[in-house]
Parts: sequence; C-alpha cells; structure tokens
Amino acid sequence: MKKIKSFVAMRSLFAKTWLISVVSILLTTGLLFLVVGYFADSFIYDTQKENFEQNSKEILTALEEDAIERLDKYIAQGYTIQLDDVTMRERPAEDNSGMAEAPDSLSSDTALAIQTNSQLIINPEKNFQKKEDIIRDGETTNVTISYPIALTQSEIFDIVRNIAPYFLFIALIVSSIIAIGYAKYFSNKIKSINQVIDEMALEIYPVTQEHHKGDELQELRNNINIMYCKLRNTMTALKEEVIMVKKLEDSRQLFMSGIVHELKTPIMNMSLSLKGLYQEETVQEKKLSLRNQLSYLTGMNRLVSELLELSRVGDVTVVEEIEITPVLKDVATVYAEMLEDKNQKLQLTLEKGATMAIPINKMQKLFSNLLGNAIKYAPKESVIRITVTKELFEIENQAIPIEDVLSIEEMHKPFVTTDDETDYPSHGLGLYLVQSILQFYSYRYSCIKETNQFIYRIFLKN
Repeated sequence: MKKIKSFVAMRSLFAKTWLISVVSILLTTGLLFLVVGYFADSFIYDTQKENFEQNSKEILTALEEDAIERLDKYIAQGYTIQLDDVTMRERPAEDNSGMAEAPDSLSSDTALAIQTNSQLIINPEKNFQKKEDIIRDGETTNVTISYPIALTQSEIFDIVRNIAPYFLFIALIVSSIIAIGYAKYFSNKIKSINQVIDEMALEIYPVTQEHHKGDELQELRNNINIMYCKLRNTMTALKEEVIMVKKLEDSRQLFMSGIVHELKTPIMNMSLSLKGLYQEETVQEKKLSLRNQLSYLTGMNRLVSELLELSRVGDVTVVEEIEITPVLKDVATVYAEMLEDKNQKLQLTLEKGATMAIPINKMQKLFSNLLGNAIKYAPKESVIRITVTKELFEIENQAIPIEDVLSIEEMHKPFVTTDDETDYPSHGLGLYLVQSILQFYSYRYSCIKETNQFIYRIFLKN
C-alpha cells in the first residue's frame, strides 16, 4: 500500500486525472455491461412470452368469432394453430405434400399450409405453446397455439459473451479520449493557477482586481488575486510605516546620544573638580561632604551610561552564535573585587558548546546586570551559582529577607528598586535592560522569587 501511495504521489496531475477517469469509465461501462448481460436473456425471453400471451388471446377471440381472415397476420409471423385434427401454419416454399384444401369455415386468401388428420409435433424447448378449449358452432374445439422462440437464454448469453471484448475495446478507446481532454482541462487550470502564484511570490504579478466568470477553479483564481491585491496594498502600507518608524527611531537614538554626551561632559568636569577639592581639603566634615557628592556624581554617571546602553538595544547588527563560557568568565573577573568585599563565592557549572545569538557587547551587559544584582542582593558569605547548558542559562542566589511588595512584573519595570542606600546604588534599570535585550533577540526567560532565594533562567533553545 505504501509503495502504491508513493507511486501515485510522484505522478503528475495530468497522469492521475487521466488514469482515474479511464478506470472510472471502464468500471462503470463494465459493470453496466455485466448487469445488462445478466438480465438481457430474461428480459428478451419475458418480452417474447408476454407478446405470445397477448397474441394468443387475440387468436382465440378470432376463432371464437369465426373471423379466420384475422389469423393471416399471426400465421405470417410464424404462429402455428391446431384445431383438433386441422393444423394451420405458414406454407413452406414449393411444398404441397400432405396438404388439403381448407374447409369452408377455414377458408382464407393467404397462402396457408392446412394439414388435416395429422398432429404436428411441437418441441416445447424451441416454442411457446398454449392449449385451450373453445366453443365453435356449438361444439367444443381443442386449440393449440405455438410460436417459435427467436433466441433461447443460452443463445443470448453466448452472444453477449462474444461481443464483450469488442464492447470493452471500444469503451477503452472512447474513455481514453474523454479522459485525455478531462485531464488536460484540469491540469492546465492548475498549472495556470500555480504560475500566477509563482509570479505573486516574486511580486511581478500585476496588482489588478479583475474578476472573470467561470467554474470553481476560476473562482479560486479570482479569490487568490483579490487576496494578493490586499496583501500587496498592506505590504506597501507597512513598508511606509516601517520607514517612518525607522526615521523616528533614528531620531530618538540621535537625541539620546546627544543628551548623554551633554550630560557626561559636565558630570566628568564636576567629578574632577570635586576630586581636586577633596584632596586639598583638610577639614574632616567638609571632606565627608565632598565624598558624598562624588558618590552621587558617580551614580549619575552610571545612570547616564545605562540610559545610553538602553537606547542602543535595538541597534541592528549582524548576529552570530557566540559561545557563552568565555564571555561569562570575563564578566566574573570584573566582579571578583565585589565578591571578595562581601566574602561571597561564585560557583560556575559550564557546558561546552552553549551559545547565544546576541552581540558580544550586549551579552556582556546581560551577564553583568544579572551577576551584579545577585552580588548586591545576596547576603555576605553566601554562594552564587551559575549553571549553563546548551538549553538553559540559570543564575541562583540567596536573597536577604526584606519586606517588599514588588511583583516579578514590577521588578522588570524601569527605575524600580527595593533599596534606599547601599554601597552600590541602583537606579532600577538592571532587570529592565536584561528584559529588553532578551525580548529583542527573542529569548524566553523566567524569574522565580521566593523568601530566601532568587532564580533567573534564560532558555537558550526556543
């Protein structure tokens, strides 16, 4: 069965349509022929017998009415009529032996063979026969009517069987011709529709909503044309919208870059000035105030840098698969001092071959924000675990029990933080930036926050 299916699947629509049409016509013709052949002998025999019964009634009526002249047509058709010892039948050519003149009551102008004092032997297998008594001239007369059967049932069956090969041969030729035209019609229709679809795919088909009347296949072509026109119009509108959005995005990035540049310059100048004053100042209270101001400026500088990084998330660059392990190790090296300050340990479980399709600078920012958050919010002398496989990136850390009402969704919003003052001030852009990068590069993620535990997972395989 599988071989038949594969063979049929490989054939062209023309060949399959032609084959199905020929087989259908042949099966229908053959079945009809068998049914007709099976019932033909009974039908012909029954028809002959019915005609014989009807004619026999008319012959008996004519004899009862003594209308002998009405018997001429039946005798001419081959009927044989016996009245007691008188037999009336068609006169054989040049045969006058044993024949006698008909009695006056049976006289007729037709050439009849009237045989008296003799009983004609009738073969019941070759003739229909009817016997009946009638009253003629006040006397009971025995009448026997016979008629030869034109074709017997066995003869009819033989005839049907003999003509069957010729009948099927003619049916094969006719059905093949019909099937060729039928197959070509549908094949050409389908080829025409496929050609239109190919031109539509290449966007070289004219955008015209012409409607032609025709069959169902023509209606299909009309509907495809209407759909294509609507799609092309929608694509044109989308292209125009994309161009406008791209211009707005370019303007936004240019604006953000300009703002960041304008902010960074005075912040750096102020920092340098405060550092100089801090080094020259001798009064302890003033030095403490200057140190706090420097910390605020440092935080402002970090905020500006994060805003700049956030504005560049959507930059379109050529993306290649980059191995995670070396990038993660570089980020861990940067945070080694922070880990040492809090006496924390970083446990890495890395599988070779794990990759992400993200530019290396954004991958560094991604891991930096996740690891920085873990170090910041994990208690001292705790263990931060990072597990990387080909399917999953997971970072897990203990969490300091704090009473906050932030949900997972709120934690990923910009400028949302749970701390007031720490050694490493936060502006609430870390997880928001992580989420923005993952969403832009179509990576799924999950975040689990429990009382004493925080787990962040990135699914590397979609």
